[in-house]
Amino acid sequence: MSSEPIAPIFNPKMSMTYYLDQVKQFEIQLNRAKYNKIHKFINDLLVIESKSLIEIPPISLEKLIANKKYNKQIIDANCKQLAEVLGINPLDIMIISDDEYYDEISESHVKDCDRDKIFTIHFIRKILDSIDYSLITKNIDSKTYYVIKTKKVSSL
Repeated sequence: MSSEPIAPIFNPKMSMTYYLDQVKQFEIQLNRAKYNKIHKFINDLLVIESKSLIEIPPISLEKLIANKKYNKQIIDANCKQLAEVLGINPLDIMIISDDEYYDEISESHVKDCDRDKIFTIHFIRKILDSIDYSLITKNIDSKTYYVIKTKKVSSL
């Protein structure tokens, strides 16, 4: 299987049903490519080897923001490719508005947290959102954890 799915080309000799089936298969391949890229990125970021996004164990806030320099390095190295695969503008996943920043601080119960630390969480939320997954905040025993969940049933 090639790294880039190839869009089907309509041939007047094929039936419309066959062509639409080819288009559906292409969409599935595109979704799988998006999922795989995000999964690899998150595994690299967290320095883990999970088999799927939903199998990633709860991630503590401390682990997510512990190494700001490493996080920035991994995000910078992957941002352009992720944006390209996801079909979104890199600025849309790199810029965090004031409202998003304060919402994140409020939801995470983080005190004295700078934008660079919050940015990692924001970035993960944005890329997961593009494939209908969510980064859910859980507060357990006065500690903040993040869990990856699906928003809806996908066709991967």
